Amino acid sequence: MYMYIHTYKYKKYKKTNTYKYIHTYIYNETNAVHVNVGAGSYLEVNIPMTVTENGYSPTIKGQLLHIDATSSMQFRTLLEAEMLAFHINAFYPCTWNMPQLWQTEVEVYKATYHFIYAQKNFFTDLIEDWCGDSSPDIYSFVPYTWNFKVMFHQFEMIWSANQHNWIDCSTKQQENVYVAACGETLNIVFSLPFLDFVPVTCSTRFSLRGDGLDVHLLLPDCHPSKYSMFMLVKDCHFNKLNPESCAPADSQSGQKLNKSRWRNMTQEEAGWVECWTVPSIMLTIDYVWHPIYPQKVKEHLIQSLSEMEETILSAQRPSQKMADRGTSPSASSRLPIDPSELPPDKLRVELEVSPDSQITLYGPLLKAFLYILYCYILYCYIFPYNLFILYHFNKYC
Repeated sequence: MYMYIHTYKYKKYKKTNTYKYIHTYIYNETNAVHVNVGAGSYLEVNIPMTVTENGYSPTIKGQLLHIDATSSMQFRTLLEAEMLAFHINAFYPCTWNMPQLWQTEVEVYKATYHFIYAQKNFFTDLIEDWCGDSSPDIYSFVPYTWNFKVMFHQFEMIWSANQHNWIDCSTKQQENVYVAACGETLNIVFSLPFLDFVPVTCSTRFSLRGDGLDVHLLLPDCHPSKYSMFMLVKDCHFNKLNPESCAPADSQSGQKLNKSRWRNMTQEEAGWVECWTVPSIMLTIDYVWHPIYPQKVKEHLIQSLSEMEETILSAQRPSQKMADRGTSPSASSRLPIDPSELPPDKLRVELEVSPDSQITLYGPLLKAFLYILYCYILYCYIFPYNLFILYHFNKYC
C-alpha cells in the first residue's frame, strides 16, 4: 500500500490557493479513499535528534481544513468537515523492547459522516494492509499502548436504515431511509493496550459522552408512510410542562440553544423529522475478545512459478490422484471445529440517559431502528430467531 499527495497551486486575485489531494489505495480490490483539503492545511513532524535518560518523544500534528472525503465504493459519500486537527505524541524508551506509549488526540468541527456496513470491511482491509500477516515472534515483540481521544464539535452521523441492507447509490432521488444522530459535542475515549505477548484474550473499554444530541428521520418520496407522518407531525400537539413554572433556568437556556444548533443536512426544510432529543448521554462499552494470530506464511506466497505450475498440474495426473487417495484418509479424518464449543467474546454495555430526554416513537422510526440493528450488528450473525422477529415485524407493522 502507498500514499501520494498531489499539490496544485494557482494565482487568482493576487492570492495563492492550494488544494491537496490525498489518495490511499488498497491493492487487493483496488479500492481508494480520496481526501480533498483546502488552503491553510498543514502537517508538522518533530523528531528530536537528542536522547535523554528516559528516551525521546517525537510528535506529529496537523490541521486539515474543508475536508471532503469520498471512497471508490458505489456509495461514495464518506466525510465532510470544516476542520480536523490531530496531535500524535509518542514515547520511545532507551531500551528497544520496553513499553512504548502513543497518545492520539483528534478534534473534528462541523462534520457530517455517512456510515454504512460495507465500510467495515473496507477499512478492515486497509488496516490489515498496513499491519501485515507475519507470525508473532518473541524476539521482535515490543509492548506498546495506544490512547485515543476523539472530540466532535457540532456533528452529524447518518445511518442507512433500509431493509435487507439494500442501499440506493444513485446521486439524485435516492430511495433510502436515513437515521441521523446529531449533537453539539461528542467525546470518545478508549485505549488499546498490547503489553503481553500472544495473550489469550484482549480487553478494552470505550467511553462516549455526548451533549445536546438528537435523532432525525428521513423517508424517501416513495415511502408509503412519509406524508402520513408529515401530517402527524404537523397536526399533533404534545403536552409539555410550562417552562416558567416547572422547568429550571438551565432547561430554559437549553431550549434557546436548540434553535441555533448547527445542521448541514438534517434540516427540516429537506424533509428531516426530529424524533428524539437527549440533553446528555453516557455510553460505556467493555469488550473482551479472543484474538486470532496469523500462522506461518502461506505456501503459495513463497513458491516459485514453476513450483506453483507443478502443484496445479499434479492434480490432473492419474498417478498423482492415486497417491492423493492413499493419503486422503489421514487428512479427512480431522473433525471439523464446532464454533459453539469455542469460548465466547464478552461485550458489556452501559447506557445512561439524562432524565430530560424526549422521544416521539413513530412507526417508521421503530422499523428503522430494527433495520439498523439487523444491518449493522446482526448482519454477520443470522439466526432463525432473528429472521422470525423480522418476518413478523414486517407482517404486522
